Formats: sequence, structure tokens, C-alpha cells
Amino acid sequence: MRPRNLTIAMAMSLVILGAVTLLADDPGKTATNDAIGKKLEAARKKFDGQVAKAKRVVLERLKKAENVAKRAGKLDGLERIEEERKKFESEGMIPSSVSTRDYENELRRARRDLARALSQAIAAYTKKGSLDAAQRTQDELIKLKKEIDLDVFYQSPMWEARVVEGQWSIVGNELVQAPRGNGHLLLGDPGTSNYNFEFEAKATEGEGCIVVKFHWKYRENTYIEMLLGASGTSHLLQCRLDGRFRRLPAGEMGGATAIGRWYKIRLEVRGEEYRCFLD
Repeated sequence: MRPRNLTIAMAMSLVILGAVTLLADDPGKTATNDAIGKKLEAARKKFDGQVAKAKRVVLERLKKAENVAKRAGKLDGLERIEEERKKFESEGMIPSSVSTRDYENELRRARRDLARALSQAIAAYTKKGSLDAAQRTQDELIKLKKEIDLDVFYQSPMWEARVVEGQWSIVGNELVQAPRGNGHLLLGDPGTSNYNFEFEAKATEGEGCIVVKFHWKYRENTYIEMLLGASGTSHLLQCRLDGRFRRLPAGEMGGATAIGRWYKIRLEVRGEEYRCFLD
């Protein structure tokens, strides 16, 4: 019996040793003797904590908005906000009923911090000779960078805007701008599929760009974000579908808009079709 027990014990030791080796080489796991993995896991936990904290703030705002709609007896508004909250919780879809600028800014910071940690881990794994771990970490970084690339779209310069024609109520009024840079226009109602909206805007500093966000009833609760007069390009369009962004083809706009000049912008939305004019 003793030789048999010894064989079993040795086999178990080999299995445990193999498991520890695999854990040390896996960037998604942390073994006690893998300093690189430990540091990377700490960065992931920090990222998760940053996202969770920022998300709680938005959820609290949505809950308050629900209570306001309930006290006002606005059933349609209440149902819409409840649906936004559910999709935000389950899918991360950005709601339109409350301010989310600080949430999106925090996501950008968290992603960049995590990307820096992933890059450092890739270099460390490569120097160590753990090429499989380096490649898996590289794959994770590539996926994260796709989200970071979208953040560049939001980094618009300061600008001013004024409404010429249009009446919709989304967040108190039809015109929404951040107090500092990255100002955005939020136009139209999520349930609206037939409207015109005309406004004037000018870039006050930066690249001479103007960012416009408008609802477009292509699918439920979707909208387009449009960068007008991007330097060296025409204009860029992105559409948020089911919580994700999709780049859309854009027409020519004749290069960058000039800083300090007021431009008249007109949107025409008709069902699944839309047109934008800039004078």
C-alpha cells in the first residue's frame, strides 16, 4: 500500500506544480510567485473599482429621475428612464435622461491607466521569456485600445452654440453643453423620427471642430455623434447601436471649420434617413 500511496502523492504534487506553472504564465490569473501577474491583477481590480464607482453615480441619478417622473405622473417618461437604467446596468448603454459626462471621463481615465499597466506587463513577460502570457496580454490590450480609440472622438475643442429653430425636451431643454470643453449638442427625442433642427455654432479654440449628438430612430434608443469640420478631413460620423459605436460613412464638408466664425447647421431627420447641412 505504501508504494501506491507514494505514487498518488507524487502524481498530485505534479498536478499542483503544473497548475501553479500555468497560473504564473496566464495574465488573467495570479500565482504567488508571479510578480508580473500580481501587479497586473491589481491594475485590473483598480479599473473595476473605478468603473463601478462611476457607474453608481449614474445609477443614483437615474433613480432620482425615476422618482421625479413618478411624482409628476409621467408614465411614458418613467418607463423610458427605467428601460435606460436596466440597459445601463446590464449592457453599459449610456442613458440620455441624465448627465453622464463625468462617468465617460472616468472611463477614459480608467482605460488609459489599465492600458499602461498592460503595456508594462507585456514588456515584462517578454523579457522574462513568457511569450504566451505576453501574447495573451497583448490581445487584451488590443481589445482595450479599440475602446480608447473611440475616446479620441470626444476630445473636441471649446465651442458655443445657439438654437435657431427646434423644440424638444430631453434634459430640461433641447440644448445640452458641458461647462468646460467637450461641449456636445443633444438634439431630438429618442422616440422622434421626423423633425428638423437648425442651430448656429462656432469653435472658440482648438482644431476648429464642432461635435453634434442627435437622436436618430434607426433602432431603439440610438443616436449619432457627428464631428463637423475635423481638421484635414471632411466630417466623421459615429452611431451608437446597442451600447456600441459604429463608424458611418460621411459626406464632404470642405475641410476644417474656421475658429471664431458662426456656422448655421441644419439637421433633417426622416425615419431612417437624415441629412445635415452646414453654411
